[in-house]
Amino acid sequence: MFVPREALAELLCRAELNGPFPDVARAPVVALDEVKYVPCPQCHTKMNRVNFGKVSGVIVDVCRAHGTWFDGGELTRIVSFAAAGGLAKTRAREEQERQEERKAIAAAKHAPSTIVHSRYEANERLEEWRGFLRELFYW
Repeated sequence: MFVPREALAELLCRAELNGPFPDVARAPVVALDEVKYVPCPQCHTKMNRVNFGKVSGVIVDVCRAHGTWFDGGELTRIVSFAAAGGLAKTRAREEQERQEERKAIAAAKHAPSTIVHSRYEANERLEEWRGFLRELFYW
């Protein structure tokens, strides 16, 4: 089942505020078969497989531009994750990663031979290079 990005955000917000669906506790966990990358139903590019929220343990297929593909039982597990405070768990994990990144940057200042940039700086520079190459090669 493909769920557009905005619809998924609304669904998870409602689950977080109102709790899971009544029968979510009985939802079976489906065994994973061989990994297959599926195309987005809208743009037809292959979607990335990610651990939803980095800590849920549910691997879903995501098209950043359009939405998420859920295999059998995954959507109900995600709703349960949201209802059990999944957003707070994800935010705590992200904050921990930011703290570790700040520590690495601070440590790098004392080691002049090592250059460390934040993810934001690296992404910003990458976008500048992409823009340059698009102009240069008419991508």
